[in-house]
Amino acid sequence: MAEPVAIVLGGHRCRLKWHRGRRHADDIAFSPARIEQGLAAGASVEIDLNPLACGGWAVLHDATLDRETTGTGPVAGLGADELARLRLRANDGTPSDLQVATLADLSQALAGRIGAGGLLQLDLKVGAEALSAANIAGFAAAVGPMAGQMILSGGDAAAVLRLARQSGVAVGFDPCHEAASLDLMRRGQFDSFVDDALTAMPEAQIIYLERHLVDFAEARGVNLIAPFRAAGREVDVYTFRDAGSGSLDGIRRAAALGADQVTTDDPAAVAAALAA
Repeated sequence: MAEPVAIVLGGHRCRLKWHRGRRHADDIAFSPARIEQGLAAGASVEIDLNPLACGGWAVLHDATLDRETTGTGPVAGLGADELARLRLRANDGTPSDLQVATLADLSQALAGRIGAGGLLQLDLKVGAEALSAANIAGFAAAVGPMAGQMILSGGDAAAVLRLARQSGVAVGFDPCHEAASLDLMRRGQFDSFVDDALTAMPEAQIIYLERHLVDFAEARGVNLIAPFRAAGREVDVYTFRDAGSGSLDGIRRAAALGADQVTTDDPAAVAAALAA
């Protein structure tokens, strides 16, 4: 069976991004084997990054260890050796035998193994104030020759650009932080939202839009994706958690509006359902 890399709806090809490295909704998030599987097949795969005290980077979503791993306390308080002793938790909270990945180890494992079209999105979970000189240097060293097959994203433009300028990695921007989203829903000033996003990070190659904002705009007769694409950016719409009817309808709408990519926790089920 072909890997769920993309769908074609109404003649429009839309990539399926493997959210947190998941191929199936019940996969353990950030499984190195799943991440490698998706990238080898040419898929777009997303992982999250949090800084370590040693200057390295943990592949974890939360700032604390408790929910995702067998550890406790802040991620930022650990070194790589301490992180290596921890294991990932499954979706139900039970410990697994999977070690928590670091960006450096993952990059080394992926070298020469990413298929055509494969792209690893590194989603930064901290702001610029949390970046030490060691973290910036550690990021550049970890990315190394893999930079051309990665894109660094986040909602803090200053933090993303500080890391990108040292490493040469491409960048993407998520303008849908809580304050901006609430302001858009309250005032409905869609043109200003787009202008502010493009101004905040002119270097961004991909803009990440939260699905409910896209739906909110569409209900008011506005295609929120179109102006970003007209400005030469690709657009990712996130996150479709499953292959239920609500998610499938949302993916169809996003694709019809021109989304280049949608983010999902269950790309295998989504691809199968839409093919059917």
